[in-house]
Amino acid sequence: MDRHRALPIAALVLGAAGALFSAVLWSAHVAGSGALAGSCSDEGSACARALASRWAYFPPLPAGAGAAADPRGVPVAAVGFLYFLALSTWLAAVGAPGARRRWTWAALLACAAGGALASFALLCLLAFDVGSLCPYCLGAHLCNFGLGAALFLARPRGPRASEGIAEGHPGARLAATALALIAALSAASWLAVRGATLGRANRELAGRLDAIEHDAALLEARYLQDERFTKDDAARERFDRTIRADDPVIEQVPGPASSLVVYGDAECLSCNYFERYLSEVIRPMFNGHLRVVYKHFPLEKDAHALPAAQALEAARLQGKFWEMHDELLERRGELGRVDWTRLAGTLGMDPLRFREDFASRQVLARIAEDLRFGRELGVDSTPTVFLNRRVVERSLRSLDGFWKLRADQLRRSYEARGDPW
Repeated sequence: MDRHRALPIAALVLGAAGALFSAVLWSAHVAGSGALAGSCSDEGSACARALASRWAYFPPLPAGAGAAADPRGVPVAAVGFLYFLALSTWLAAVGAPGARRRWTWAALLACAAGGALASFALLCLLAFDVGSLCPYCLGAHLCNFGLGAALFLARPRGPRASEGIAEGHPGARLAATALALIAALSAASWLAVRGATLGRANRELAGRLDAIEHDAALLEARYLQDERFTKDDAARERFDRTIRADDPVIEQVPGPASSLVVYGDAECLSCNYFERYLSEVIRPMFNGHLRVVYKHFPLEKDAHALPAAQALEAARLQGKFWEMHDELLERRGELGRVDWTRLAGTLGMDPLRFREDFASRQVLARIAEDLRFGRELGVDSTPTVFLNRRVVERSLRSLDGFWKLRADQLRRSYEARGDPW
């Protein structure tokens, strides 16, 4: 087989592979998982970071927003799937154009060139803005580059132009067309079924969560099931021992308050979501009557969590913990590229002292102590949240109704005493 047939066939294979990679990513958008998308659904994985970024949609989401921000655009993976599917179907059904159809060939090359530029731009954004390369994204982009190269090398360059892969026997062309249509319909049907299944499951889950959120009595009963830090005096003392006088605290207004202790990891995606939820939803409900204490719990699976904890701790020593904390919320996806000393300077700290504290045994020992405290209390993941000495279940942690119930109980106690809320 000469290059006039081999190169278009190679382009067809690469286009089909690119469509498969894109379909996997699209299924992760639609369903959070898929037949081959296990790694995409793992929280904190490179795929999850890519899908949670503002660049996962076209047009891109506003700066500072992620995939959880009610996107209005189309998933980039869906655009890529349709792009690869269109080129593959054309090559299988029509074939590479010959010399008499050079304008069609030029259109194919222009489409492939545009796709290659888009792939290059997206790879740069993944590497330098998101801070990680998703393996499925990388596979799709490499297929795109290979597809464009194969089409360029197979372009017509003389009277004996490329015959294509479908310009031979009519039966072969018919078989190739049928195969392409079957593949396209199968992929579309699979995605539609996955989307419908997930949509139904999500609606059922939303219904159950709404029922829980609106049933305050059930929330209270579930919360009170955990008595580890109310009846066990030894457990109560052990918990109190973990709170230091100089721990990072968001202080409450004067008077009785609820106490919230958060064991967090600066690189953890769920921690990032909860910290924003705490700031935007929970704290306003308590109207200043919530004392928030932060504890370090960097996980081994997060490569940049420990340096981030060191930066937070070094900032605490200069009274700038919460300034550094808020800055890291915005930089969660790029912690590996942060110049910590320069950042300390921009936040008003002494850079030289910060650099010394960052690498000091004192800072590392403090983080290790928080890790030990957390393990003593049963912490094994982040975020782990304790409200008034009791751990808050993951299923309740992001329910508005749960926090409103607790805030209302505290407010009623203020009103019963005649104190201002």
